[in-house]
Amino acid sequence: MNRTLSTIHNAASLRAAAHSIQITTMFSRVPMHRPRNLDLGPNEIVALKHRIGSEIRTAFTDFKNQILRIKSIPGLGEGLDTRKLAQIDEIIDVWSLKPGEEQMPELVEPPAPADRFGPRGGFARRGPGGMRPGGPGFPPGGSGPRAFPPGFGGPPGDFGRVPMAKNIAEQADRDYQSMRQSFGDRAASLIVNGLPTGGDPPASDVTQAIKKRIDELAPTVTSMRGATIGDRYEQAFGPVDDLQALAIHIDFGAVKVKVKEKRIEVDLDPKWAANVPRQPKTTASASAGRPGNQDPEIPAGADGVTRSLIELKSSDPWKRRRAMERLQRTTADGRVDQVVAALIPQLEGDDGGLASEAAKALGVWRSPEAMTALIGRMSENRHFVRSDSIKALGKYKDLKAAEAVASVIKDDIFATEEALKAMGEVAEPALIPLLRHGESSVRSHVCRILAVIGGQETLAAMKSLPADPDFGVRVAANDAWKQIIARVGPPPRNTRGKARAAQTGGPGR
Repeated sequence: MNRTLSTIHNAASLRAAAHSIQITTMFSRVPMHRPRNLDLGPNEIVALKHRIGSEIRTAFTDFKNQILRIKSIPGLGEGLDTRKLAQIDEIIDVWSLKPGEEQMPELVEPPAPADRFGPRGGFARRGPGGMRPGGPGFPPGGSGPRAFPPGFGGPPGDFGRVPMAKNIAEQADRDYQSMRQSFGDRAASLIVNGLPTGGDPPASDVTQAIKKRIDELAPTVTSMRGATIGDRYEQAFGPVDDLQALAIHIDFGAVKVKVKEKRIEVDLDPKWAANVPRQPKTTASASAGRPGNQDPEIPAGADGVTRSLIELKSSDPWKRRRAMERLQRTTADGRVDQVVAALIPQLEGDDGGLASEAAKALGVWRSPEAMTALIGRMSENRHFVRSDSIKALGKYKDLKAAEAVASVIKDDIFATEEALKAMGEVAEPALIPLLRHGESSVRSHVCRILAVIGGQETLAAMKSLPADPDFGVRVAANDAWKQIIARVGPPPRNTRGKARAAQTGGPGR
């Protein structure tokens, strides 16, 4: 939504963004279902604030600023009611750290047999009066204490996943529309008919092979999502510049292209499916920790870091994920080099989920080697791995890290904005050259970042530039000019802007 609003600067751009805004707001009305009771204690809520609070605050602050910016545009903002922005301020406040919450609390690992997601049978169940809690620990509705802070949860039925569609075409449309929010007309979808259902090869192995083949044929693709219903598989992905060219090279079945619908339909070739690589299977004894498991044993009384270092050597990806999640909430100590050496292979591995968790952990366990590894992910084509690496680099107060993050600002505007703001004034030299970037959306975001971290060097650079041809950039630059002066004072008298500059959105800009 924020990205869509940032494109609005006149009546024409408002009309162009109207469809995307309708799609985005539609998802807020999709019924959600809480998958399991979660009873969070005070320490866990504070931990949530540390882990995702900054993302929530940044997203809602940017949303508020976009609304105020559009409100200030003559002819566009008269109908906007900004009185409800107080609700956004409440959400930002709820997710802000309060006095005494500055340190990430130490969370105790649940015992091995415990169900960390609540009691068994704790799903919300449908009764005569509608959805009702399935067990103890469900956050009460209405007024009174809640297990979740406002803005994080809600009454039963408002939290969880969107239910699976009844047929593959409907599910394909849902995922395609979701991709359109990020990639617009560069989103595409695929439907594959005739998945094997006999167990050899397993349908999951075939769909993994299809994903890999699409990734090979369309290297520009950075995001995919899909689902299997019966013997049919759908996948939405983007960005794709030439759908027809992609379809020509598909070799796993007979292809039919619907260019207007941005869809490729394939009747799967059974011979191709029969030859896909089989994924290794984990034996029941290994997964249960019985003698078939060759993973190193964890000594009794081992602390969290020691447990994590051992589990990072496990063949079980879920154990490695658990280890990295534990390291993310553990204060770094004298074992930084050991931890970083164990995390870097996970960051550079083929499992995107584990790579993202490794990036988050390297934002806590910081070292020059960790920073270099994270910088290497700036060319990553897996969106979430790159985004989490960018956010992790935001915790490094280093110009080299700032330059690496600034170099990909066009590819991931919001993650880079969060990271560069977190770096503070050390990132200013990396951003000033981007005031001349060829794309107005980038220049606008750079101005918003510099409004928070810029100083006298930014003021001097803005004054030296001509008035920006884009109205939205001029508004952002004017706001940045005022905020910087309020924070660091006006520029020296001999470099202060003149009347013309003030009328064009700050000196130069």
